[in-house]
Amino acid sequence: MIQDISPLELDLAYSLEGPRADDLILSFRGREVLARIDDEGTLYLPRAKRLPTCMLSGFAPGFSIGNERFTIWLGDELEISGFEWLPLSVFREADPSWMSFAGLTGYHLHTWYRDNARCGRCGREMMAHAEERALICPECEHMVYPRINPAVIIGLTNGDRIVMSRYAGRPYKGWALLAGFIEVGETPEQAVAREVAEEVGLSVSNIRYAGSQPWGMAGDLLLGFWCDLDGDDEINFDERELAMAEWVARADIEQPPNTRTLTFDMIERFRTGNL
Repeated sequence: MIQDISPLELDLAYSLEGPRADDLILSFRGREVLARIDDEGTLYLPRAKRLPTCMLSGFAPGFSIGNERFTIWLGDELEISGFEWLPLSVFREADPSWMSFAGLTGYHLHTWYRDNARCGRCGREMMAHAEERALICPECEHMVYPRINPAVIIGLTNGDRIVMSRYAGRPYKGWALLAGFIEVGETPEQAVAREVAEEVGLSVSNIRYAGSQPWGMAGDLLLGFWCDLDGDDEINFDERELAMAEWVARADIEQPPNTRTLTFDMIERFRTGNL
């Protein structure tokens, strides 16, 4: 999956030290990133040395992967020769995979910094904490830590069939598994049963853990679960959430384009009988 970058490792060590000349810049505009991809599919980000010295105050603390440091740009929209605004979806397949992981991790942090620029209690402008990755209000001392949204990915099976779906009203139109956010007071297993009932009107049993994945594109921590059908197999899907949901036989599933996402990894594991 996208976080599998061994032998490299993600280093989230926190420092208010400003960007170095060779730091890679993670700059976002909505759901776009400033980057370029060459003809072989290799993803490149601009380096801080491409910016004038007067612009080096618009950064927020980032992280490192291997020998590369990533710094998050929070200032005005950048224009850097040779780079363009590309859809965030480039991180799904671009190489090297560790650069894709860095991009999604950076986007997760970027949206957190952006959405917490002011204190939720008193409205004052927030400041970076001196010692840990948190924002603190200089007026009321309210502290905010990076938000992580827990969600479940659900492989609902019945023998050699699995429920596959397509989202309604989202840019991504490919096949997916059932999924949903964990609500306040729920366990992940309770969320699995509830989401299946809400989205396709089915009951489940034998809920078991399948794996996990940080997914910075939505600020999520995805928790994968397998479960078995319990009772009637007739699907009645929620058209507000799904454009389609149906039972698909193992033999009819096409190989996913990659296994970087937990969804594609679980689909491939079911397709090959490697649960």
